[in-house]
Amino acid sequence: MCPKVPLCLQDAKGMNKRVTVKIVLDTRRVKQSGLFPVKIRVTHQRLQKYFPVLIKDKMGAFVPFDLSTDEFDLVYSKKPRGEMKELRTYLDTIERKANVAIESLASFTFSGFETAYFGELPSKKKQQPGRSIQS
Repeated sequence: MCPKVPLCLQDAKGMNKRVTVKIVLDTRRVKQSGLFPVKIRVTHQRLQKYFPVLIKDKMGAFVPFDLSTDEFDLVYSKKPRGEMKELRTYLDTIERKANVAIESLASFTFSGFETAYFGELPSKKKQQPGRSIQS
């Protein structure tokens, strides 16, 4: 162990304890519907990255989740009622899942978190059958 490096930085598990997760309403951008996207904010070493909260629609596809500022305030009130309580439970589950994904990493990176949380990510460049991509 290096005496100049704080103990929490020497242990890989300790590094993940410095990562925070919070569900936030991204008010930086208003959608055409007048709603704001709900995001997972992951903070590590003062760097923040936002990831979408996805829900299944009626067709079974995952779509971004949006709320108004009033709805978001009701969801995170002291005692949410009815549908807002169900949303709070769902968002708490999402936050727990993100924390479990972080704890599963030996050393935290945002790309590692994305893979652990969302699963295998599709490649950005799609390869056509029979053709190779040259850089």
